[in-house]
Amino acid sequence: MRPSSPTDLPPLEHSTAFEELRLRFVQTGLVAVFASCFVFGIARALAQWSGRGLTPWWANAAGALVMLVTGLWFRRDQEQRSLVAAQLVAGTALVALSIPVAYGMHSSVWWMSLVPFSMVMLGRRNEGIVWTAVTGVLVVCMSVFSQQLKVAGGAGETEGEAMFARVAFLVVLLALAYAFRKMTSEHSAEVALARRGAERSNRAKSVFLAHMSHELRTPLNGVISMLDLSRREARDEALRSRLDTANTSARLLLRLIQDVLDATHVESGSLELHEAPFSVQRAIADAVATVAERAREAGLVLEANVAADVATLRVGDGLRVSQICLNLLGNAVKFTKEGSVRITLANGTDGGVRITVADTGRGIAAKDLESIWQPFVQVGSRDGREPGTGLGLFITRELVQVMGGSIQVHSTPGKGTTFDVELPLPVAGEDPALRPEALHESQPDHVTAPPTVAAFVLRVLVVDDDPTNRLVASHLMKALGCEVVTANDGLEALAALHREAFQLVVADLEMPQLDGLGLLARMQRDGVRIPVIVASAHADGETRRRAHEAGASAYVTKPYTVGELQQAMQQVLPRESA
Repeated sequence: MRPSSPTDLPPLEHSTAFEELRLRFVQTGLVAVFASCFVFGIARALAQWSGRGLTPWWANAAGALVMLVTGLWFRRDQEQRSLVAAQLVAGTALVALSIPVAYGMHSSVWWMSLVPFSMVMLGRRNEGIVWTAVTGVLVVCMSVFSQQLKVAGGAGETEGEAMFARVAFLVVLLALAYAFRKMTSEHSAEVALARRGAERSNRAKSVFLAHMSHELRTPLNGVISMLDLSRREARDEALRSRLDTANTSARLLLRLIQDVLDATHVESGSLELHEAPFSVQRAIADAVATVAERAREAGLVLEANVAADVATLRVGDGLRVSQICLNLLGNAVKFTKEGSVRITLANGTDGGVRITVADTGRGIAAKDLESIWQPFVQVGSRDGREPGTGLGLFITRELVQVMGGSIQVHSTPGKGTTFDVELPLPVAGEDPALRPEALHESQPDHVTAPPTVAAFVLRVLVVDDDPTNRLVASHLMKALGCEVVTANDGLEALAALHREAFQLVVADLEMPQLDGLGLLARMQRDGVRIPVIVASAHADGETRRRAHEAGASAYVTKPYTVGELQQAMQQVLPRESA
């Protein structure tokens, strides 16, 4: 699987237009050489019989016969026999043009140059070189051994015949040049058409992927969010265990869907980065928090270390960096039965960063190291296939390469595997609020209200056209101690905002009548200064960027949990209200 792009187009010699012109060229060559040999054979036979002297009419007659037989053979399977037919045409033409020189007809030397020229135009570079060499050797030999090769009593050619031969040569040369120009222009048109088709295809794929991502995440939002809320509120351990299993399976399904969508983005060449200042430590912390439960269940020690001299803020696509870390950590936890998994952040070369993920797992045999980067491949699972699509490392390498970085793997069977990732992430500045120790903090397993709730009951307006999503958001907000009012679209939300007082808005993006971006614009125009958390099933960075530019205070991707919603609220609500 490889990204397709408009540049993945056939070269000139492999294009459809060129293949058609090549067949036409061979056909034209057959007819031209046959006609020339036939006409010159008759003319020279008449000249010899009229007493002008000896002529090579017999050579022309033999050439005409060879071309006639070749033409009949070529017609039966033109595509498969075009190469051999072209060689026969070139050879016959060269022989038919060489022999007349011995009879004093020196204009034939001019015409001999058309043989290698025509072979080069046919796109046969090797054949063109060979025929150029053969023609050159013949011309040199005829020049050096002209006296020895001269036929006594040869008719020669008159001044008029010589002049006509030169003029005809120039006409044929110009005709060949025109044919080549036409051939290249048709190829250019074919390339332009193919490029436009590839661009249309990639745009259609991008639209389809965005739509599918949104439609698949929307129902999963109801499943995962409600499972998360239910397991947090469950008091019975057996019920909680069953809910944990269901929640883990639902999140695995979400991960599989995202992997397939990302792989399709890679294949279509539509994988894009959205760079902005971000905390690389926080990106790693998010990945660590995601696999922490799985590592604990497997009895593994999960470590995260940050070098003291690493700058806090970097410029890059933080979501993709976190995805790289998550893929590597998830892979390490999956294939490590005992011991530890460690992720380390250090300064890389040229001001970038180095992220190292090491485990004490089964390791990878040297012969399998290249195979791990292939899609849908899981190496080393002989004792039972591990769950997953086999896309994680493939996507990881593509992401690293798109970022301009590099990834290497070192492994010893039976001892473990280490992945080293170098990413050129320039320093953006410092943020004392972000601490390396945050790498060791994970999301709490219990729900606490955000700071503002301690002072008063928070009134939240939930805006979503999907009833399930409205119900999910309402339940999560109520679990955080909030009072909830719902609206079906942006127009209803505006009416509610002008009618009642709210401290927070949680809004979807895709809604009828007035969508989320339109709601943000109307709120700014009407002077409604309330924090807005956008909750959308669109997981791409471009949608996130547009939401923030429109005035969103925070962005959460469906499906989201109570903890993720709580974290977003803590980011946007004024702490002094507590």
